[in-house]
Amino acid sequence: MTTSFIGADQNADDLAVAAMDPLRADDVLAELPAANERADTAWMVDALADLSAGFDTADVHTARAALRDLGFLAASLVRHDPDADLHGIEPTLLRLAAVADEVPRDTVYSYTTRNPVGPRRRGFLLSDEEHVFIDSVVAATQALNLAVDGLAACRDRADLDEDVLLAALGQVHDGVEVLRKNLRTVQRTITPDYFSHRLRPYFPSMDIGGRSYMGPGGAQMPLLVLDVLLLAPSEPGQLGAWHDDYLVENVLYLPPTHRAVCDDTLLAYRSGNSPLLRCLLESPRVRAEYAALLKRILRFRYPHRQVARANMAIRAEGSLGSGGYTVEALDHLIEITTSKAAVTLPLPRQRRGNADDRDR
Repeated sequence: MTTSFIGADQNADDLAVAAMDPLRADDVLAELPAANERADTAWMVDALADLSAGFDTADVHTARAALRDLGFLAASLVRHDPDADLHGIEPTLLRLAAVADEVPRDTVYSYTTRNPVGPRRRGFLLSDEEHVFIDSVVAATQALNLAVDGLAACRDRADLDEDVLLAALGQVHDGVEVLRKNLRTVQRTITPDYFSHRLRPYFPSMDIGGRSYMGPGGAQMPLLVLDVLLLAPSEPGQLGAWHDDYLVENVLYLPPTHRAVCDDTLLAYRSGNSPLLRCLLESPRVRAEYAALLKRILRFRYPHRQVARANMAIRAEGSLGSGGYTVEALDHLIEITTSKAAVTLPLPRQRRGNADDRDR
């Protein structure tokens, strides 16, 4: 039996988490940017110990809010001391993760859509740039949740007709456009130097419970769910094997409702029993809209790769993004998206010049 996904409910749940302060951490986290400026790891260790001492919960929202606040402190500590010992808070993180049904650390959702607004906002620096970054990801994530909604509902409808699916694809188009516009806002506001050297270090990987978990990253956003719905089944050969691994690695960091959409979709596609997949491939009207939508997604992916290249160009050789990938991952996603579009309708021929300038 498949599960339903309602984007408005997901957004409401995240806002409910944002409103909560179960650890009574508001005052402590208001001091975090100053502690980060002075790299005060002793203060961070004490804050983590104080907030986690004796805390327990059986409530999903409370657990997610607690993971958020402990995550801000733990990530700050590891940013300044990569060898920091987290064993003291591991039992609390693992217990909270089991209740939340999520990974035992902060994610892109705790950093953005579950982050309070106004004076209660959590941040590593709380600079103007970080505020813009958080606000941009919040707007994009909320729009993408609504975009997932309609398409996920189409997946298993035995009576799926073209008009219903075309409306759902139009909703995805709108969500991706919000994502693209917010990427441009980030581009205009945050320089590669500021992101790479000031913000990015606060999204470190962490070893918790004998396993390594990546920091918050764009690969964890609901665009990943749309990739599953629109780009699966994967390409054949090495590229397909890479994409399968990429999905497995990143679906782990999604909220459980998102994970359920991904798991159910992949199961339906692999069994060959998906009305959505059949309609995408067999209806000329839908195929045309599908190709247009993939082109819209590429209008996000090309500038996103350009931003990533600009950041990697000023980092040490071998550096990874916060999601644990190099720019090569974006190359693969562009190749897969282009290939899927070419199966439907050919994309317009590129003009000569930098491919990253295309459609801009």
